[in-house]
Amino acid sequence: MTGQNRLLAILLGVLAVAVLVVGGLSAGLLLTGEDSDSGSSESPTGITTDSGSGGSGNGGSGSATGRLRLGGIDPVTLDPHIATDAGSAEYIVEIYSGLVTISPDLEIQLDLAESVDISEDGSVYTFRLRDDIFFHTGRRVTAEDVVYSIRRAASRELQSTVAIAYLGDILGAREYFFGIADDIEGLELVDERTIRFTLDAPKPFFLAKLTYPTAFVVDQQQIESNPRNWTRNPNGTGPYELQEWRLGERIVLQANSRYHLGEPPLKEVLYTLSGGSALTRFENDELDVAFISVNDIDRARDPGSDLSPLYTVWPQFTISYFAFNTEIAPFDDVNVRRALGLSIDRTKISEVTFSNMLSPATGILAPGLPGYTEGDKTYPFDPDAAREALAASKYTVEEGRLIDPDGNPVTIVITEVGGGAEARIDTQAFLEQWRTELGLNVEIRQTD
Repeated sequence: MTGQNRLLAILLGVLAVAVLVVGGLSAGLLLTGEDSDSGSSESPTGITTDSGSGGSGNGGSGSATGRLRLGGIDPVTLDPHIATDAGSAEYIVEIYSGLVTISPDLEIQLDLAESVDISEDGSVYTFRLRDDIFFHTGRRVTAEDVVYSIRRAASRELQSTVAIAYLGDILGAREYFFGIADDIEGLELVDERTIRFTLDAPKPFFLAKLTYPTAFVVDQQQIESNPRNWTRNPNGTGPYELQEWRLGERIVLQANSRYHLGEPPLKEVLYTLSGGSALTRFENDELDVAFISVNDIDRARDPGSDLSPLYTVWPQFTISYFAFNTEIAPFDDVNVRRALGLSIDRTKISEVTFSNMLSPATGILAPGLPGYTEGDKTYPFDPDAAREALAASKYTVEEGRLIDPDGNPVTIVITEVGGGAEARIDTQAFLEQWRTELGLNVEIRQTD
C-alpha cells in the first residue's frame, strides 16, 4: 500500500507547487515552489497523493528535500486522544498514526496494521501489525502499545470528550469510561503483533471510526515518564516528527525517514504562528501557502491581477451549521426552530456575503462524502412561512424579543468561537435576516 494517507500529509507532499488556499472554502493559487520531485504523483487538484517508495522500515534513504512554509496557530493540544479542533488535528495527523487511515479517495486503508480479519457476523475485528513500524525515537511498535493507547483514550482518568463517540462500540468501552468496569472487555492483546476488538454489535462503520485521532497510538513510556509535558515533544509514528515548537512563534515538522508507508518527499515544514496577514506574507515570499479571505477573492479572480495566474479551485468537505439546544427556551418550540430556518436565505448569503466562494448546503453531508445523496433536504427560504411558524409558536414578539406565555422575555443567544469586536460575517448575515424577516434581535456570545 502506498500513498500519503493523512489529510495534511497530502498537502505536505507537494514539492513542485506552493498553494495559496482560500481558507475553509474551495479556491486557491498555485505558485512555483522551492524544490521539486519528479517522483511525486499529483491529483487533478495539484496535491500529491503518493508518499513514495512504500517504506522499508530500515531507516529510509534520507532522500527527502525541500521546505514548505505555512501559516499556522498554536495547537490547543497535541494529545490525539483528547483533541477536538481542526487546528490541533493539522499537526496531530502528521505526528501520529493509527491502525487504519483514510486515503485521498476517502477509502479506508491499512496504516500500522498489515491486515484485518473481520468475523462473519461483523462483530470481531482482528488486526495484525506490520513488522516495520517504529516510534520516532526508533523503538518498535507492538500490539501492547496499541492496547495501551485504546485503554488510555477510553479511560475515566483522561475524560476524553470524543472517546465514547469513536471507541464506544467496543464491548465494555462505555463501562470502562464511566468507571463501572476495570478493563475493556472487547479489547484483547493476542500476541506481540495481534490485537482483537469485539464490538457490542456488528458496526460496519467501526473501521472508519478508527481513523480518528482518538484511536492513534501514543508512547506509553514517554507519557509515564513525563505525564504533564510529554505533548511538547510527542513521540509518534507518523510521517513527520515535531522538531521544534516555540509558542506563538513557530512549529517545525521534519520528515520521518523510516516512516512505514514511505519517507515523505518533503523534508521540512515550517509553520509561522504570527506575523500578520498571510496574503501579505505570501506576496513577500515569506509563505508558500496562505489563506485569503472574501475581501481578496475578487482580486484573485481578476484576469488582470498578478494573483490570477496562480488561482485554482477544488472542492473541500466543509459544512457550517447552527445547532439548537432543544432543552431550553425558545428552541423547545419546533415552530421557533422552523421560523429561524425558513427565514435564512442561504443562496443570497453565498452569493453576496461570500462572493460565491461557498455553495449552499443541501444536507449535513457534502457532495463526495460517503452517504451523500442528491436533493435538497434543507428548509427553503420562505419568509411568509417563517412568520406563520413564529406566530404558531407559544411565543410572541415584542420590540425584537420573544415573550413566553407567562409574559417573561426570552433572549436568543448564539455562541461562537472568537474574541473580536464583531461576530463572523456569516453570523452577521443571519442576524440581519432574522431581524428583517421576523423582527427578532439575536445576541452573540463569543467564547475562546
